[in-house]
Amino acid sequence: MHNGLIRCLVLSAGAALMLVAGVPAQAQWHTVSRSRLDSLANPPMAEGREAMAFERTTVTAEPLEEDGGAKSYTFSWRNEGRTPLVITRVRSTCGCAVAAYDREPVAAGAKGTVTVTYHPKGHPGAFRQRIFLYTQLDDTRPTAILTLAGEVIPSTRPTYAYPHAKGSLLLKHDEVAFAASRRGVESIECLNGGDDTLRISVDTLLLPPCVRAEFVPAVLAPGGVGELTVRFDPSAGRAPRRLPVMLRGLGLPPAQGSVTVRIARRRSWNLMRIKIDNDMKRIFTLMLLSLAVVMGGCEKDNTYEDPGLDVSLYNIAGVWKLATWNGGTELAEGSYVYVELSYRDGNTFTIYQN
Repeated sequence: MHNGLIRCLVLSAGAALMLVAGVPAQAQWHTVSRSRLDSLANPPMAEGREAMAFERTTVTAEPLEEDGGAKSYTFSWRNEGRTPLVITRVRSTCGCAVAAYDREPVAAGAKGTVTVTYHPKGHPGAFRQRIFLYTQLDDTRPTAILTLAGEVIPSTRPTYAYPHAKGSLLLKHDEVAFAASRRGVESIECLNGGDDTLRISVDTLLLPPCVRAEFVPAVLAPGGVGELTVRFDPSAGRAPRRLPVMLRGLGLPPAQGSVTVRIARRRSWNLMRIKIDNDMKRIFTLMLLSLAVVMGGCEKDNTYEDPGLDVSLYNIAGVWKLATWNGGTELAEGSYVYVELSYRDGNTFTIYQN
């Protein structure tokens, strides 16, 4: 048999086994040269940049409290050129540093300002952010680079990690999901973000026998962390596809103080175990498809791109492409992107990539 045919068949069978077993492909990493990284951090400057003369280009801020709110710092400059100068765009190394600037041209000899507002929430520790200013002198090379440095004192209550609010009780999630055919236990970590002690309990009277829930501890001091645990046992009876778990002690109407429980009745890759006989059928089908592709030609490597799957532990590895960006401004080359993936068991997978 032709060597190319053997190679393609082996790869196709391996891919079939990987798809059926739910084993993620190894993540692929692209190496960036040191010179490329240096050029992003210290890009070449625009010609004629001396016309934009700042009184200072670096500000070292006083220690900031993470819960203390945003702080603003002003950089003043003077146009020492012979023609008007206008800032066309600004980018920074972090979305936590937002720059506001004069949109109108600054005449020769006149002054302008750039105000940088730093948002410390969710950014504890030392920071050093750079702000790149572009003018009509050059759209690709900055005319000036500003630096804002300092340190953020961590909050005693990291409320940013609990995005769902039920009054003063903050939750990491506001719903849990179970497969209709399997027992399961799901927990939601909670934080008392208020100044008063909470006495929390679960209204169990409206829950079906197959769903049980409890909140621990029953008394939650300000800044304290608790946990809502929901258990599902299909052998104890049936449950609707969607039902609320009502929390008492929050001073809220039942609809506003509830956590949603979802019961998935349809089969999905994320919530079911595929039977062995179905596995073998799928392997055989994929191998036949692979053979058909091979007979059509194996002159070059082909790649398979999934049309879209729900994110799960089984498919999270691999290469991901940014599809949408809701940061409000264009995500320029060299920007820093912070991604944190949170699993239901409390573990996190953090990426901080340039």
